[in-house]
Amino acid sequence: MATIIGPSGKPNAAAAGPAWLALGAVGVVFVAIGLVDVLLAWLPPRFGDANWEFGTATAMFNNLPVPAMGLGLTLVSASAQNARKVVRAIVVIAAIFALWSLVAAVLFGLTLPLAFNSVSEPGPHQALLTSSIKTTVQIVAYEALFLSLARIAWRWDR
Repeated sequence: MATIIGPSGKPNAAAAGPAWLALGAVGVVFVAIGLVDVLLAWLPPRFGDANWEFGTATAMFNNLPVPAMGLGLTLVSASAQNARKVVRAIVVIAAIFALWSLVAAVLFGLTLPLAFNSVSEPGPHQALLTSSIKTTVQIVAYEALFLSLARIAWRWDR
């Protein structure tokens, strides 16, 4: 059985086969489908509307698992196939997602006080608190993930 990682620590292109191609195809489809979900959360834009900004940021982070998984699958597949151009593209895409997540995090953070001030009843207040904690955890996790994917791909490509 061939090893996938060679002595240099980089993937062995000879070990890449149809399974890696299939994994890469699944990853690309996940990125495309997830990107559509994320984009649709931002359309139509209504910057200045606190409800829209809060809802859009929350929806974006709820829709990020699929494209994040797709980027990871595509990176693993591209690395195994020694597809340097794809790995470089992943650096750019992951960095864009990290920046986009940061913009959404700022919008979320700016509208969070307004959201809490607009809710006074205990039930909706608890739901808002739960949603805010979930989104905050997602912000930290996705920011770390996208920056890590960009860094891993960047270092592998060097």
